[in-house]
Formats: sequence, C-alpha cells, structure tokens
Amino acid sequence: MGQFTCKKSANGQGLVEYALTIAVVALVAALVLGLIALATNRVFGLVSGTFHATRGGTSTLQFAQNQKPECGQYHILTTPAPANPYVTVLYVEIESDQDIPLTDITVSTEQGFNFTVSKDSNPGQYNIDQPLLAGTTAASGWDDSLCPRVLVVQSSKAYGGQTIFWPVQINDWSTS
Repeated sequence: MGQFTCKKSANGQGLVEYALTIAVVALVAALVLGLIALATNRVFGLVSGTFHATRGGTSTLQFAQNQKPECGQYHILTTPAPANPYVTVLYVEIESDQDIPLTDITVSTEQGFNFTVSKDSNPGQYNIDQPLLAGTTAASGWDDSLCPRVLVVQSSKAYGGQTIFWPVQINDWSTS
C-alpha cells in the first residue's frame, strides 16, 4: 500500500511579509507627499508674489515688520574706499518666535536657491545680506535683472512647515 506524505508548501508570501511591504510603501508615500507639499507651497508663493500678493507670516515665521525684502544698488562710502564701491545687494530680515536652525530654513526665488541666510545676534532673528554684483562705477555695479522679484521663505516640518512670500522692492539707493 502507498504511503501518504504531507509536504508544507513554501510558495507565496506570508502575512508578515505583506505587513512589512505595506509599511514600507506607506512610509515612502508619506515622505513623497511631504516633499510635494513643500514644493507646491514654494511654487504657489512664487506665482502669488509675482502678482504682488503677500503672505507675511505668523509669529512662527515672518518678515520683519519694518524691513521687507529689498534689492538695489548701494554706494559704499568708507575710508579707504573699496575697490568696487557700487554694489547691487539683496537684503531681507526674517523673524521667528522660535530659534530655528539655519538648516531648517529654505529661501528661494524665481531665480533659484542661491541665497545664504545668517543668524542675527538676537534669537529668532535672521537676515540675508547678499551682494549680487559689484562695480567701480554706478553703471558697472547696477543690474536690476539680478534682483529677484519674489522671495519665498520656508521652515521645515519640524518648525511648522510654514511658507511666507513677499515681492522684492527694487530701487537704486546709490543716488540718495
């Protein structure tokens, strides 16, 4: 007579593998959605600011009340005179009720992300004071096409994930 043998089948995935797969997919989806949200807010800020709309912020992150983003030419009057006394510069002051690390603040414009944020001596105070062009004469140190039209500042999700934006005031201050 024949003998019957029972074999345990090892085909297919078990419940544990399915649970792990679903957990990994959910984690990746959450990360991707978070990045898409920050990018969407940035684009919204750039488009809105182009039409002179503003979002100055809340107490967590805001532009300084008396110093909105500005870009223009300055004539540096020091002794001895610098080699390039005419400078086109972007200047911005940002305030926060939290001391946000610089790595958790992103500044962008329609021209990209090439702006350096520095901390002020006061907690929660930040600024951008970035020369864009320097020249020996007013004509060689002034190019308003280098000035951004809109400034967008974002904090990381750890600090509220806020997005603020403001049109940049462009002037030639070297003559005043």
